[in-house]
Amino acid sequence: MQLISLEANKPSFNTVHFNPKGLTLIIGKSTSTDKNNTYNGVGKSLLLQLVNFCLGSNKIPAFEQHLSEWEFTLSFKVGDKRFTANRAAKSQNKIYLNDKEFGQTAFNAEMERMLVDIPENSPYLTFRTVLSRFYRTGRGSYVSSLATAKEQPFSSLVNNAFLLELDLDYVYQKRNTRKRYQELEKFEKSFKNDPVIREYYTGDLDVEFEISRLTQDVKKLESDIKNYNVAENYAAIQSEADGMAEKLSQMKNRLYYLKTSINNIKHSMSLYQDMDLEKVYNLYGEVTELFKEGTLQSLENVTTFHKNIHVKRSERLAKELRTLSATHLEEEKIKNELQKAFDEKMKLLAKSRALDFFAAINAQLTELKNRLSKLQDYKNISAHSKKEMAEAQKELSSQEVTTIEYLEAYKEQEHPVYLGFSDLANVFYPEVPAGISIKNNEGNNQERFKISAKIQNDASDGINEVKIFCYDLNNLINSRVHHFQSIFHDSRMFSDIDPRQRAILLQLAHKLTNEYGKQYIATINEDQLTSLKDVLAEEEFEEILGTVTLELKDDSPQSKLLGIQIDMQYEKD
Repeated sequence: MQLISLEANKPSFNTVHFNPKGLTLIIGKSTSTDKNNTYNGVGKSLLLQLVNFCLGSNKIPAFEQHLSEWEFTLSFKVGDKRFTANRAAKSQNKIYLNDKEFGQTAFNAEMERMLVDIPENSPYLTFRTVLSRFYRTGRGSYVSSLATAKEQPFSSLVNNAFLLELDLDYVYQKRNTRKRYQELEKFEKSFKNDPVIREYYTGDLDVEFEISRLTQDVKKLESDIKNYNVAENYAAIQSEADGMAEKLSQMKNRLYYLKTSINNIKHSMSLYQDMDLEKVYNLYGEVTELFKEGTLQSLENVTTFHKNIHVKRSERLAKELRTLSATHLEEEKIKNELQKAFDEKMKLLAKSRALDFFAAINAQLTELKNRLSKLQDYKNISAHSKKEMAEAQKELSSQEVTTIEYLEAYKEQEHPVYLGFSDLANVFYPEVPAGISIKNNEGNNQERFKISAKIQNDASDGINEVKIFCYDLNNLINSRVHHFQSIFHDSRMFSDIDPRQRAILLQLAHKLTNEYGKQYIATINEDQLTSLKDVLAEEEFEEILGTVTLELKDDSPQSKLLGIQIDMQYEKD
């Protein structure tokens, strides 16, 4: 992708044109004589942000708020074909590529198809993540040559490995295997945090023994419950049985009374003997002669009288006996039936349990089953997890071996992108060791390679910026997995580089991008450029100065990039 120009729909905008190859400089100039004044606010960083905006960046709220009526158009070429990407600040969800409407995701997918040869199933690797290594926006992108602003380590690894033409399968294999291992570890740990399982790690308990004990307890309770006859109306049956018992007691008392009355009648009836006259004669024997004739007649009358009384009494007692006997028989029958019913009730109560008692037993059984199930699950899953973890460890060990062998073969092939960084760095520091280091990462993490771009003493002021420049230029020229034709750096790249190194940087960028038909675009402050006069020959300086396509000044709003005065915070980092 070769940049051509950046335009806007507002006439105040200072259109930016990019040289087709070689160096393109956009200068920020300050007209103030106050040395404390800076070059900020003229639009240098905004320019890079607007290019990034037209190339599918995430929504920038400050643009919508402050530039709601603005539309920006970036013209560029991919191969021999010319494209325009148009995006409005007000409706940022739409991007027009050669007047065809795209959503942000679809636009980036289309750009990815044209510019980046991304293998299938390559997470963390997109057009946007690769673009950010050529067009560095925001302060955070100038901290490390390998990482862009707020980038996660694994994303950095994937993108750098991609540009270095490393086989990404090695990267994803370790991540997937290590991730699986860590998930198994996490699962095991979370399982152990369960209150039931935790007992076996805080006390001297054995899971196997507990499973055996719980299994026996469950079987016993299940057997007990199976033999229980649960009466839902247990209380009603018990109340009914109590009533029957009381009635039986009353009936028994009644029957006893009847039986006693019958026995008394029978006894009374057995006590009476016939008082006939013959017995009287025999009783009195010889004294009979002493009775007067009339007296005997009276005895006969008395005897007859008593017989009549006895007959009537016997008839009365017999009648009463019959009545009592019939009543006794009937009530005995009723009592027997009630007794039988009572006995049935008692048998039911003897083998039944109340619902609340049954529910309590069931609850206990449920609790035991849950505990047993949890322990069995843990035993089975833990065994499976340990097996999986052992297999993952084995796989990681195998990957270690194949990775070491792969890196040896990779380095023997002398990839230009692997060696190119050292060549560029040596232009700046001929006597200082420099190069890209790629090692197998044996650490307990998800990152397959340890990749670093080193220039000895790169913590010194300016050396880190040189390292970023060499790394990006090396990727532009030597990496064969993309179709970018340009690098775009912000003026903050040059703030800590001394004039001599800055001169080498611009000359080297101009020379190599001309040679390879590519672009090195940078915004730069006026003092950062004019300081080169002291280290470059006049002709060399004029050549660099001749690459300037736009000057942005602070003398008036019209001289700034937008052509108007707007203060807005568009960088999140």
